[in-house]
Amino acid sequence: MKILEQRDVGTCKKTVKIEIPPDEVGTELDELYKEFIENAIVPGFRKGKAPRRIVKMKYGKHLDSEAVEKAVETAFKKAMEELDLTPVDSPQFSEIDKEKTEEPVVFEATFEYAPRLESVNYRDIRPEVPPMEVTEKDVVDTLNHLRETNATYRTIDDRPAAEGDHVTIACNATIEGQPFPEATHYGIVVEVGSKRYIPGLEDALIGMKPGEKKTITLTLPEDYPEEEKRGKEAVFELEVQHIRQKLLPELDDEFAKDMGNFQTLHDLKERIRENLRQTLAQRRRDQLRQAIRQELIRRNPFDVPPSMIRARYNFINAVHDLELQRIGTSLEQEAKRDEGLLARHEKTAEEEVRISLLVEKIAAEESIELTDQDYYLYMHRTAPEGKHDVDWYVRRIESMGMESFYRRMALEEKVLDILQARVESAFGEAPDLPAEPAPAVPGEEPEESANPTEEN
Repeated sequence: MKILEQRDVGTCKKTVKIEIPPDEVGTELDELYKEFIENAIVPGFRKGKAPRRIVKMKYGKHLDSEAVEKAVETAFKKAMEELDLTPVDSPQFSEIDKEKTEEPVVFEATFEYAPRLESVNYRDIRPEVPPMEVTEKDVVDTLNHLRETNATYRTIDDRPAAEGDHVTIACNATIEGQPFPEATHYGIVVEVGSKRYIPGLEDALIGMKPGEKKTITLTLPEDYPEEEKRGKEAVFELEVQHIRQKLLPELDDEFAKDMGNFQTLHDLKERIRENLRQTLAQRRRDQLRQAIRQELIRRNPFDVPPSMIRARYNFINAVHDLELQRIGTSLEQEAKRDEGLLARHEKTAEEEVRISLLVEKIAAEESIELTDQDYYLYMHRTAPEGKHDVDWYVRRIESMGMESFYRRMALEEKVLDILQARVESAFGEAPDLPAEPAPAVPGEEPEESANPTEEN
């Protein structure tokens, strides 16, 4: 094999011209004839006894073509080793005359390759994330949310609808005389004053009584989800069916007891405060993780093969589409509603590819390896909740041929965990949350607890 020429034809993309001498093609051809004669049944001869000249007469074209193909694949692999390149997609080969096995074979291969990172600038990364503190307002807001979720409702018959009421209505909507189906409902509950509905509709309900009807005309806002309806006038025929008043529970010790194992309102507030503290601590850790990722990308610019970005983009879209289908919609529908969705997915895909390549280099520099325990813990964290256990999820990933992808993701998490621990240590911080207990790897005996006070 001899590399005759190489040239850059795009981002992380090359075309390499390679020559294969006849003896290398002949070696492949000899191997093919030997294997074919040993296994093929040629009419008029016992298995494995057919002369090569007879085989060549009957099957020569096919074997010559296969020999050239194998020689091309072998030569391409050797060329990649010589150039120290790692292809990230299937090479595109130029047209080759596969019947001339006694002459040098010259072909071109065009392919994208993974960028070579000589080193990564990361050791002194110290992104600062401002501390987060629980305020009294946070506690009060949480208490008010608890009151809202535990509210009771009283049916109102002796007065018209007012601010804060939950009004059940029948609504027939049209635009320019044509049905407006997404705004037509029978038995929809509208919370007056919530500003969740088309502007003007809630205000129109104030003062109406059960059984009362009203027709109103409203202009659809400029941010209405369906662009073609923005700014148009819609006619709403309204009928009030029921009015209910929300009754919030009193904020006292009895309310606290209803919320769980609390004796006083003070006990409930302290639990809320602690839960909020843990939530903010985790949020800060998440922000620190993201800041580390962004700083790695900022410090280490390099070209990324478009095919790697495209593959990750397709993966992100596929996962998101599955999630949306579970709630009765799809990525296509969501992309129509949110015009910037796919652009954000593409940006995320590029960032994830960059981080993956950077982390792979850091792992190699620091000899960080992924153990089976690391991998199983990662799968334990990422497994979707449902009727299947983690072992089933692991087997499912293996059956889909995606284990290597998930192992790379697990290694990425391990490296970022190490970097984040170093940043926290440099700032004199300790993890705010207790370490998650590692699940046992299938086939291994679980270790006994080292804490004598821990209950079994």
